[in-house]
Amino acid sequence: MHDLLAWARASGAFIHPSLSIREISGVRGLCVTHDAPAGTPLVVLPSHLQLGADLADLDLLAFTTHWSVRLGLALCAERERGTTFEPYVAQLPHAPPLVMVPDVDLAPLRAWPPTLQRAQAMRDGMQRVHRQIANAPAAPPLDRLSWGAAMAASRAYRVRGAPGASGDAARLLPVIDLANHAGGRATATVGNAPSPLPESDVMLAAARDLAAGDEITTDYGGGQPLTNERLLLEYGFALEDNADDAVTLPVASLAVGLQAVADGADRTPEEAEALGAMQTELLRNGGVDLAEASLEFGADGAPTAASALLTHVLVARSAAELGECAVKDGRLVKAPPALAARATAALRAVAQAALGEMGAPAAPRGDGIEAAAAQFVAAQRAILERVANPS
Repeated sequence: MHDLLAWARASGAFIHPSLSIREISGVRGLCVTHDAPAGTPLVVLPSHLQLGADLADLDLLAFTTHWSVRLGLALCAERERGTTFEPYVAQLPHAPPLVMVPDVDLAPLRAWPPTLQRAQAMRDGMQRVHRQIANAPAAPPLDRLSWGAAMAASRAYRVRGAPGASGDAARLLPVIDLANHAGGRATATVGNAPSPLPESDVMLAAARDLAAGDEITTDYGGGQPLTNERLLLEYGFALEDNADDAVTLPVASLAVGLQAVADGADRTPEEAEALGAMQTELLRNGGVDLAEASLEFGADGAPTAASALLTHVLVARSAAELGECAVKDGRLVKAPPALAARATAALRAVAQAALGEMGAPAAPRGDGIEAAAAQFVAAQRAILERVANPS
């Protein structure tokens, strides 16, 4: 195995003397061996040590516009050449546990069909791209292309593109991409280096004071929340305690809840028309499009503002009841107690039905994607249980 830090230093990167590569909870990561104050540059990577499709001269890039596939093609080309980035490529996982790789078993996701369908769609998309390029000179085989795209999707950072180019560019950043994800608790930031360094340099810098032994972590979402589904599909892992997690169900699943709280009363055509008009008005005022809506619950089991509004509106029994509601900035800020209790009961019924469809929890097995999928399904189950049994 190449000494990645020694190669990076010898190739022109700045690597802080206290930076170290270690196995942390079974996964390779970065840490510091000595104290480092906030703002300390830990890695400065010049542009010639950044691997990006925008920096590659590769005819195959004309076949696709998808950023991870383009970057994956550039990585595959580097792997074949075995030149500048050979020490970096050599230490990349040879069998990444990501769903777009053909021989990764998707069976552990059967307990949660929506995510299984998205995983299969990602794999199907990779196969379509490969069919488009299969007859082109130097086209990699499907398994190699999938490997490259998986590496790109799970390891790349968005940085400022080449001088004169517009927009950001996705780049593989040796050494920097060993930092693990910690979301809002990240200990370091990644971005283009400040002046007087060249604007094309990328810097990993301490986000707070670091003590000896601290792990160097970044926020893969760049400030945007990452659910366990995104972490699983894009990075190959899930978190047991993810404050940004969510469960999303199709809006049709609310039918179970509506049935559970139905009063069985017959309404006159006039009453039904008045109720429908009020429902339409409240949903429009709240910015909810019923045709595109879904039911979404946060990690604590609470419905999102849009889902709460939608549920209250649909379980209402009269226009008069909805007339007591108030909506502000897309959020239901006032509702009569009886309506609120009915909405909670409807969502409980939806969650109980979803838990029933999941079946009994599966025993943990395997590692890699199997373990990650089991963790993901367990997290989805935990959120639904919070909905079904609110405290």
